[in-house]
Parts: sequence; structure tokens; C-alpha cells
Amino acid sequence: MSQYQDVRTVLTDERFSADITREGFPLMRPSVGLAFRSVGRRNFMRMDGPEHSRLRKMVTQDFTAKAVERWRPEIEMLTDGIIDRLLDSRKPFDLVSEIAEEIPTRVICWMLGIPEQDRAYFRDLTQRYMSTQSTPEETRYVVESLIAYLDRLIDAKRDRPEDDMLSRLVHEHLLPGDLDREDLNATARLMLVAGHESSVSMISMGTLALLQNPERWDALRADASQLPAAVEELLRYLTVVHQTAVRVTVEDVEIGGVVIPAGQGVIALTSSADRDGDFFADPDTIDWTRGRLRQHFAFGYGPHHCLGHLLAKVELQVVFAALLRRIPTLSLAVPFADLEFKDDQSITGVTRLPVTW
Repeated sequence: MSQYQDVRTVLTDERFSADITREGFPLMRPSVGLAFRSVGRRNFMRMDGPEHSRLRKMVTQDFTAKAVERWRPEIEMLTDGIIDRLLDSRKPFDLVSEIAEEIPTRVICWMLGIPEQDRAYFRDLTQRYMSTQSTPEETRYVVESLIAYLDRLIDAKRDRPEDDMLSRLVHEHLLPGDLDREDLNATARLMLVAGHESSVSMISMGTLALLQNPERWDALRADASQLPAAVEELLRYLTVVHQTAVRVTVEDVEIGGVVIPAGQGVIALTSSADRDGDFFADPDTIDWTRGRLRQHFAFGYGPHHCLGHLLAKVELQVVFAALLRRIPTLSLAVPFADLEFKDDQSITGVTRLPVTW
């Protein structure tokens, strides 16, 4: 499915199931599907109905607008500190490794309560998990490693709770008995992986899109109040997450004049839907004055809409604002044609983004 209205139907109609254990569920990455089915337990993103809602509700409070805004000053301070260091160092620098990877990774560590010294370890595991080139054996090893790591961290939070999401889940839900250990571990894995990978790509790809459209960069330099709208438009324009909107029919469904039989896998192409010219006027242009600005699928749609969408938007707003304010003459340090884009990940991105000023 690639048309806007068809994709919206797939993501909201209960006849399309997100349950990865159902027969016929399309495994975009078979190695991950095998890991889901043979190691640990699936997370709530791959569940339906009450089971999905019950587990999702346990972490909702950590991603409300109020909860997310609490992190804005910390993210601003972190971003300014990184830029201070970069401005004092030799240029050019790689925006991916120095900024795009650093900020979302640190933020999800703060939120979950992951020790600073473990950031590099889990970052390596999540990148290998997201790679489409990983074999089933490699993916299984990564998932088993994440499970073992988070089990140790759960034990630490049980004995020495802190002010973080994982401690709260342990003491408010695991110990009282309304959440078992496997579901807690699966939820923590989802937060860990999904909680930063898309932001890493959006920071680098969003910056690149603005640099390739200098009139848009200049417009934001002149009026930073446009940033929230610009972030929404860049999310639509890029739609970097493109392998999560997969479903399987639980009964025969007619959509777009075609009957899809029960048990048939369906792939909703959100990136194509976000460029549907019948819904978005002039979709291949970055224009944050357009209508329907927030009706994109960058974070999915419906019951499985990404919980972390508000956090991701804050991260993007903060980073873009800092770059525009602190490094207004930012530019590519290499020709666009020399950039290498990721073709081995389920999230679109650029491997390196050398920039100068």
C-alpha cells in the first residue's frame, strides 16, 4: 500500500493486525522475526488490542508533553556543550558521530537510567540489530545480549532505584506483579532501540535537507519561531522509518477496490504515502506553510503511533535551533555526490556528514 488513504486505513483498521506471531505476518527482516519468535518475548509494538494497550499505558506517562518538556533544558545544555567543543576544535567535523548520534543516545540513557559507561556497548548492539545485513545468528546474539544486559540492569534498579523510567517500571509494575519480567525486558528493549535510532537519522538527514535547500535554512535563521513547523515538514519530507508499518489481515478486507484475503501480509509504505500528491500539494518540496502539516506518517498512525514522537520533536527543535544560532554558516565539507547513505538499515540515514563553516 502506498497511497495516503490506503495506508491510513491499514494503520487504523483492526482487521489489520500488528501481531508478529500471526501466520502470514510479513517479515521484512526474517532474522529479526526469528529472534522475536525464538528469543525472549515480543514487545507491545507487535501486539494488538488489550494486550498492546495494557503494556503501552505503563510507559505513556514518560512521554507526555509535560514529561518531555522537562528534558528540553538538559538537551539544550548538552547540545550547546557539544557545539562549544566542536567550535574549539579543528574543522570540518562529522555531524553524524559528533551530534546526531550523541544527543539522542545520551537522552534515552538518561530516561531509562542506563549508566554512562554502557552507552557505547548498547549503541553497538542497537546498530547491529537495525542492520538488514545481520544474519539470524548475529541478530539472535544481539537480542540475547540486550536481554542479558537489561536483566542485570533491572536487578540493579530493584535494589537501588533511581529517578528513571526503568526504576519506576520495576517498582510500580514489576514488584507489585502486574508486569512480568519478560514483558518488562521487552518493553525496555523497545524503548532502548526505538528511543533514539530514528532521531539519529532525522538530525543528520534533516540538517542535510536544509543545507541542500539554503533558502529554507535562511528562512529559519531569520525567524526561529518557524522551527516547530519546519520539524513537522522535515519529518514528512524524509519519513526515515520505513520498515515498521507491516500488518497481516485477520479476515478478508477490501481496500482500494482489491480484496485482500485473511492471513495476507500487508506492507504500508509510509514514505510513499507522505509524498502522495493527492493528499500533500507539491509533496517533493519542503514547505512548512502547507496545510495538513501534522498529518504525516513519520511516527506511524493509529493505536501504534510512536510513543516517543514528542521527545523526537524536542530533540530536533533543539539541535536545529542550536546549529542555526551557533553555526549559521554551516555547509557541507564534501560534494553531495560523495556522501554515503545507509542501505543496510531499516531506517534511512547517511553514514557520515562532514560539515564545515
